[in-house]
Amino acid sequence: MRIVVLWQLLLPLTAGILDVKISTGQADRYADFVVLFANIPSTVLGTIVDRLGCMTWVTSATMTPA
Repeated sequence: MRIVVLWQLLLPLTAGILDVKISTGQADRYADFVVLFANIPSTVLGTIVDRLGCMTWVTSATMTPA
């Protein structure tokens, strides 16, 4: 279900998504998402990171410029 929430949040930016990597740890019950964007303003990405960081099930949300 949480993957659906992530995609709903990213839906307006799908044209700028170059790559997605999802890693899961079944024993630890976590998922690690890495999304690579192109041509998306850093202010927009910062807003997305902030919104993700406010979700109770998110342990960490960061933006790393290329």
